[in-house]
Amino acid sequence: MKSFRFVVMLMLLMLLVKPAGTSAQELLDWLNGFSGPGPFYGHFGQSVTLRAMCIKEDGKDGHRADTCFLDDADEKIKVVIAGTFSWASSHDNPRFADDPTNTVPVNSSRIEFTYSYRVSPMLDVGVGVGTLAFTGDGVATAWHPLITPVQMTFVPFGFIRKGRGEKWGRLLRFGFADRYVLGDINAKKDFGSTSSYLTHGEFNPSFSIGLDILSLFAREH
Repeated sequence: MKSFRFVVMLMLLMLLVKPAGTSAQELLDWLNGFSGPGPFYGHFGQSVTLRAMCIKEDGKDGHRADTCFLDDADEKIKVVIAGTFSWASSHDNPRFADDPTNTVPVNSSRIEFTYSYRVSPMLDVGVGVGTLAFTGDGVATAWHPLITPVQMTFVPFGFIRKGRGEKWGRLLRFGFADRYVLGDINAKKDFGSTSSYLTHGEFNPSFSIGLDILSLFAREH
């Protein structure tokens, strides 16, 4: 419990210090910098998360798959499967610490699919898999596979379960993910930089604030 509270407080702190961009279901998205390029910040409309399917408890048959594109408030939901696309930029941050005059923006695009288990109406915990690409002037576009050993979605008002307030209770969300980007990231080869930066894979945490706009169009339970 102490570690969970620590993670939640850390997310809130980072979001206050590092405000970022937006999405249809994730309003503010901050992708931490690698030990090389970054950090990356999104803008309104540059991150979209859509639920593809939910797995619900069924009293007779155990579990069944169901759509939950608009609504993930059903008490029977145990698993949520979703897809995310995000685009962010390093803006005028130096690309590399040992090449500080090179401040040409680097863009980071991510496509990811997540599988989350509903621990409680306020917390989903899961894993993910996807790909990440860097683009920009002088950047050789390269897609890097990524895996997400842990990602969490905290819904602070998810305890509101009945009546008109239920859909509003699912609106606000806080997210945390720690992704591992596979493959070499080479400053000279990938970014045309004089930097000596080279990594053979690296963890990359991110924090987000979400507004699940689609939940407002769901039917009341």
